[in-house]
Amino acid sequence: MNHLANNDKLSVSIIKELHADLIDRLQYDKGQFKKNENMIIGTEFQTASLPQTPFLIQQLVYNLEYRLENAATEEEKLESILDKYNQLEGIHPFSVGDGRRGRILMNIGKFLSGSAHYKGYYRQKNTHILF
Repeated sequence: MNHLANNDKLSVSIIKELHADLIDRLQYDKGQFKKNENMIIGTEFQTASLPQTPFLIQQLVYNLEYRLENAATEEEKLESILDKYNQLEGIHPFSVGDGRRGRILMNIGKFLSGSAHYKGYYRQKNTHILF
């Protein structure tokens, strides 16, 4: 990704571009926010409504940038990234491919924040455990 090489800050347009690249030739609405309401089967929460989605994604990007810039420790950076990943999954901004896009963005966030040293995570009922 050129954005990593250019040290670009995360933005809504980068999230949409990443989504388009991930589902290229798989989905007609690649890189576009959902046009129909969606849900995550097996969860107890409601995904964001259509009108809320663009605002919530922009708010998430700004908040993540702020939290990473003001984190005092590596652990705080990782907690910020994982928290925003969970929020992004809850918003579920695209019709398909949200999980793939979210996991890649989480790893990009680790890299950009200088926290790329941890090995991975385990997701269990919307809780992330670092190992």
